[in-house]
Amino acid sequence: MFTLCFVLALVAYAYGYHLGADEMETRSDSILKFMSNGNQNVGAKKTQLVNFSFNNCADPKAEIAPLSNVQISPDPIRLPGVAKVSGNIAIKSQFGAPLQAKLNVWEKNQVNKSWDYIECRGSLGSCTYSGMCTLMAEIDCPDALKKLGFNCKCPFPAGNFSIPQLEVPLEKFPIPVNGEFKIKATVTSGGKLVTCAQVDINIVD
Repeated sequence: MFTLCFVLALVAYAYGYHLGADEMETRSDSILKFMSNGNQNVGAKKTQLVNFSFNNCADPKAEIAPLSNVQISPDPIRLPGVAKVSGNIAIKSQFGAPLQAKLNVWEKNQVNKSWDYIECRGSLGSCTYSGMCTLMAEIDCPDALKKLGFNCKCPFPAGNFSIPQLEVPLEKFPIPVNGEFKIKATVTSGGKLVTCAQVDINIVD
């Protein structure tokens, strides 16, 4: 489920290209802080994640670790709050470094209703993020995953992991975000496809 947590964090981080250069620099640790449940909440108003959908965007036969039967609730998900995630991940063979995630992000243009591609600017937006094993090493793995033998650290062991329901605490995004987004994350290990996940989401701040 590390892919899901990563994509959630990047929803806010990818949107950061709208900020000025100075602000982007101060947000450079936003992925790590969000994934590690750092306290980013400001004020009482809660951001809502509405109409959240999660899909596998590749051929499961070609993936090292295809995700299936992923269910996310409630709808809407309020931030700060708790998302409940269930699903299956079938890791066919052990994988690890070099681990990278390539992100493609689109935002719906509210004027003409087209989907605008968010380019990579200053490591924000539709970028490729290397060194994912280093990032994962700094994140506390949920006890529910540890009990299944999945410790969220590289290398990831082979096996079938069924997660009945995992509660994921989520803090408020470190930057203001509004709009409809499509986020496609392609994770590879040594050039081999690990998994492809696409998130469609409407964010209301």
